[in-house]
Amino acid sequence: MSHPVKIFQPTGILDGVSGSVLSRYISDAVTRQPATILIDLQKVTFINSSGLGALVSILKTIRSKDLRLCLCSLHGQVAMFFEQASLNQAFEIYSSQQEFNQHEFEKLFETSLAGEGDD
Repeated sequence: MSHPVKIFQPTGILDGVSGSVLSRYISDAVTRQPATILIDLQKVTFINSSGLGALVSILKTIRSKDLRLCLCSLHGQVAMFFEQASLNQAFEIYSSQQEFNQHEFEKLFETSLAGEGDD
């Protein structure tokens, strides 16, 4: 059983316009049913309330489809904005893609070990 992950890497400023574009790309990807959407914010230099609103809207859409949305590589102003808006608990956040991949590997490994006892 595969657990496909679709990764998005926006760059620059994440505002209403770029957030809307990101939302459209993610909506298109969701039709292909990835189990997880990962948004890597490493190259996002600034986010405003409209960009944050777009991410919250994306989160609601993803959850309504019983899929998973993860964020990674929040830094600087972006990380501070998430903390100030108290959204750290709403999103599944990883420090980097590497940490996300490690978590997914460990989860897959635990699942395969648990399945060995089912024979």
